[in-house]
Amino acid sequence: MEFVGKNHPSIQEAFKQFFEAKSIKEQCTEQSLTRLHKEFLEKENGQMDFSQLYDALRDVLAIKMSQDEFQNLFKKIDAKLDGMITWDEFISYLLIEFQNTDTSLNTRSQMLEEPLTNLPKLLRSRHRTSVCRITFCPEVLPDRSTSFHRGSYLTISHEGVINYWTLDLEYERTVQSKNPYLKVHSTAITDMIVLPDVQIVCTSSTECDLRFYDVAAKKFDLCILIFSLANAVVCMHYYFSTNIKENSYIVLGDTSGSIILMAFNSVNRGPFKPSIAYDTIAVHYDNVIKGKLQGFKITEFKNVHTNWTSQVAYYGNLQAFVSSSQCFNCSLCVFETSGTRRRHKFQISMGISCFTLCEESRILITGGPDCVVRVWNPFSPKKANAVLSGHRSTICALVVIDAGKRVYSLSKDRCIKVWDVPALTCIQTYNKLPSELSEYTPMTIVFNTLTRTMIIASMMIAVLVCEDVINKETSDGYTHIKGVSCVLYNQLYRVIVSTGLDSCIIVWDIWRGRRFRLISHAHSVMQYGQYADVEITAACFDHSEQFLVTGARDGSLKIWNYNAGVCIRSMMADRQCEITSIVWYENRILCCNWNNRVTEFAAFESDICKKNWIINHTDDILCSAVIKPPQLLATGTYNGELIFWNLETCQPLRKYQVIDVGKR
Repeated sequence: MEFVGKNHPSIQEAFKQFFEAKSIKEQCTEQSLTRLHKEFLEKENGQMDFSQLYDALRDVLAIKMSQDEFQNLFKKIDAKLDGMITWDEFISYLLIEFQNTDTSLNTRSQMLEEPLTNLPKLLRSRHRTSVCRITFCPEVLPDRSTSFHRGSYLTISHEGVINYWTLDLEYERTVQSKNPYLKVHSTAITDMIVLPDVQIVCTSSTECDLRFYDVAAKKFDLCILIFSLANAVVCMHYYFSTNIKENSYIVLGDTSGSIILMAFNSVNRGPFKPSIAYDTIAVHYDNVIKGKLQGFKITEFKNVHTNWTSQVAYYGNLQAFVSSSQCFNCSLCVFETSGTRRRHKFQISMGISCFTLCEESRILITGGPDCVVRVWNPFSPKKANAVLSGHRSTICALVVIDAGKRVYSLSKDRCIKVWDVPALTCIQTYNKLPSELSEYTPMTIVFNTLTRTMIIASMMIAVLVCEDVINKETSDGYTHIKGVSCVLYNQLYRVIVSTGLDSCIIVWDIWRGRRFRLISHAHSVMQYGQYADVEITAACFDHSEQFLVTGARDGSLKIWNYNAGVCIRSMMADRQCEITSIVWYENRILCCNWNNRVTEFAAFESDICKKNWIINHTDDILCSAVIKPPQLLATGTYNGELIFWNLETCQPLRKYQVIDVGKR
């Protein structure tokens, strides 16, 4: 970059030249790096000094820059501060540059805090046995749109007891799903779905029947009973479109691995329109297939899987329905309902227990007994796009948010993992779900997309907030979420470094106005079996501006190679004594805290050398600064004392009272 003089034709051209200039990593090719490596090998001890590296970059890489620019570059590469550059130091610098580019372009993956931070809220389920299904019944508006703003939650247990809950999960009322023709044995419910556009609740049971209840005006009347299915239905799903002219679909999966698709039109509530002649219509399943129950069109897919069907769903954007099972021959199948009506079969050795689809990005997420989360193209079953490993038990539920960029997976051992799909990494492992929730019983979940709340039901109901909504008055999600304690400008890297009370260190690219690097949980302590963040209260650079030292409220200090995001050394001035000010003078670190004294550390000694200066202040030291020449340290306290110290002898020279300047 050339400095703009008085006669420069345009400031805009100078900025354009700066932003369009290629960095050193952009000008390095495989051939040029090979030649540069040979140049290093030919030098004594494989090292280059300032002039040798300048000539090599100019002759081999054709990189031209001014002496001042190269001096800054040389300081960045010279990690040992010995005035010599090795091949390893040069390559390490390139890797850091590439890493910084990746993280700066993908700041979303750098989180200020973990998605799951709080303990779950536990509620009594008000069921005698475990909940086998929890679902949300939204209120359908005239335009057939739905949201989590209006509606209620429903939970059902195996004995058929259904509880209604408000949006705040406050208990409302209880109803019962039972077979009117079952006199001796009690019912055993397997699943439940809600049909909100026609105001129907449907349950399936081991009696091989389907029960449709009219829930309009807070009723719960059995209106249609379909009995004598070939096999018991174990999973169901309902889909309806915002276009009332399009068909709605009920997808059923049974114990034989067969799939049943029930299509109907919901105009005037379709087949569920109240009948004047009968309160309840009981019909044999074979008669439904023959069309004797008006409004339903049945399509059967026999023995798709060789095991029980674990989950079914219909997706309108794909115009396809999906089913899964814990079997190898057909672990998951995607059925296209339009066009060629092709079937796409996915094969996993241990099968698939659950799946979810992101309709925005059209990616399919699956989980199974092999404890692996896989990311697929729903129409390309040969190979998964990504494999995410880490669970230790069968995955039983999946949630996808942020257009497929974030996935939550729940396993049977009550472990929740949060995945960053683009980065293919596990962001967080959450093991705070209590054993009271589910010890040996299966879990069912519903995810509130409005409040980003995961509601898990089994023996009890757990409410877990996923990613607290950011308070826009304090942070935009990329800056500190608590107060900023220190802001520093680095002339070497031409960046701003800020530290905060949220225990985060953020490096900012001021030229492009974006976050360059985030170091979260910079200071933390083990407290009650888990790490707790400690507020950063002070920070400063060394004389070369390659290292950063930070001080925290608990009296700890850390030296950072902040450009690489690595902590080099940890020190402790005085436990539970807040660091208020730090000065890095030559190879000495001088910190002030609430014990009224200055504490000195050797910056780069193998054994950390700690020295406590004499106490000469009568109150807490709040600030300090180095004056050179002469070599003095000035410290100021809360009660207005100002002391000048000799840095060579560590003894006080002058003491003033700011309130009375003439008094010594």
